Amino acid sequence: KAKIDELDPEFYRPGDLKKLLNGADEEIRPVIALCGLAGMRTAEALKISWEEVFKRADYVSIEARIAKGDNKRLVKCCNALKAWLEPYRSRKGKVWGLSEKHYHGCFNALRKKQKIDSIKNGLRHAWATYHFALWGEESTAQQAGHDKNILHGHYKGLATDKEARAWFEVMPRSKDLE
Repeated sequence: KAKIDELDPEFYRPGDLKKLLNGADEEIRPVIALCGLAGMRTAEALKISWEEVFKRADYVSIEARIAKGDNKRLVKCCNALKAWLEPYRSRKGKVWGLSEKHYHGCFNALRKKQKIDSIKNGLRHAWATYHFALWGEESTAQQAGHDKNILHGHYKGLATDKEARAWFEVMPRSKDLE
């Protein structure tokens, strides 16, 4: 009998990310972008400041104070993430200024409006899956703040290069940047 791998995570697809980002309002959009295109955990994205997001060119700096296990890391920004975040460059303070409960309520309402199923940690799992497909376990482990063996066991072979490129190429429409 074929062995079924019950450890494979569920994750969103590029079309889902496009719908979420394009349908989001300006307050929740950067959190979705950071989780989906920088692989941040939701808890990290809700604590990060704009100063940390824009601290280093081409990277999001996840400081120990917000990182799981106090393990700071840098995540390389893809062009799509840069494009989604650019309208926020002049902002100061926390990216998300409201409660975690409020974020989840807003995200669930958006997801339902866009007719997208609920997937626990679906944005981060998608990022890890697609990042692994393009850049391998070493780079993905380093940027995700994960052990290589965990990544290898959970995310290897779940996406093609084509699917991964589509994920990291979800760009804003011009009206989304206004």
